[in-house]
Amino acid sequence: MENSREFILFIPGIGAKEPGQALKKLVEGINSQCSHNIDVKELEQGQYQIEVTANNFIKVIDIKEVYWGDLLPRLSSESGVRKVLGGFDLLLYWTIFAFGRKKFFTTVWKSKYILFSLIVTLLLSLAWYYGVLAAAFTAIGTNPEVFSQQLPSQIAEWFKSIGSFMGGGQVWVAASTITYFVPVSQAIDISYASKCYLENYKNVSDKVHARSNKTLEKFSQSSKYDRITVVAHSFGVVVATEVLAKYKGGSNAQNIDLVTLGGPLLLINARSKRVEDAVTEMLGNEKIESWNDFYSSNDWLCTRFPLQNNKFTGQKIPGTIALQDKFKGISHDLYFETRIVVETLLKLKVD
Repeated sequence: MENSREFILFIPGIGAKEPGQALKKLVEGINSQCSHNIDVKELEQGQYQIEVTANNFIKVIDIKEVYWGDLLPRLSSESGVRKVLGGFDLLLYWTIFAFGRKKFFTTVWKSKYILFSLIVTLLLSLAWYYGVLAAAFTAIGTNPEVFSQQLPSQIAEWFKSIGSFMGGGQVWVAASTITYFVPVSQAIDISYASKCYLENYKNVSDKVHARSNKTLEKFSQSSKYDRITVVAHSFGVVVATEVLAKYKGGSNAQNIDLVTLGGPLLLINARSKRVEDAVTEMLGNEKIESWNDFYSSNDWLCTRFPLQNNKFTGQKIPGTIALQDKFKGISHDLYFETRIVVETLLKLKVD
């Protein structure tokens, strides 16, 4: 008979391409790191039940994922002209418009990891955008129709010439080489989706919040759970912050423990006033019991959030990783198989 029953709501990041993809990694990490007797059952896609037996004590944990990747636009799947316009807007958003906010400039300049990550992302974006422009110009020259409007033949020929020139130069070779070895399209989609979320483009952030709130409200009202934990990874940390800032629950709703893994919250907090306000509001929410934030210097996609608050605990995960794996983003998933993270989730020593 169980002695404790808990619920974990998992919010993955933008990089999770399919439902259950990130949750599976988390559950596999718990299973591999836990030294106690553990039984893992997949109830359905995006939902697991874990039973841990330790010293004659049985703990049952229900884990459910709130997948939201299907709500996000993907710039890489847009048509040529829309990709050109969207890419230009994206570059402006994360450069000129971003650095126009003093807090963003100060945050980036003070952190070598954020600065390096931003420079690398910008260079990759420029390489990708160069290829997009070359392809788009060539396509327009071949088929001179833009947004259902036929272009004059002279202008179409000009586009074709520019596209051919860009596609035959050394810059094209360099750009093609970079985009071949590095998952640039994925980085572009993540940057674009982040922008759309922060701007609430086509109500995307409202939809994400509604989906998360619906699941959280349902399980937090249940009397069968002794503990409710929200676990968020990557950009899902931003989503969790905004959702929990508004979390009230009903008279029977339980308090929430928050565990964040590899979140970019420091950077996003500096870029978006809305997120900045949400952090303050969440910390003041009496329903939020604790906040454990895990980060790594090996993970260039996360930012350490230096916060002084009695609810907040920041922890650096140990270990090193090869340089090429940092570029590929593999280090961004290390949290799922780290012992101190598993101990925090289970509230059990696993060694």
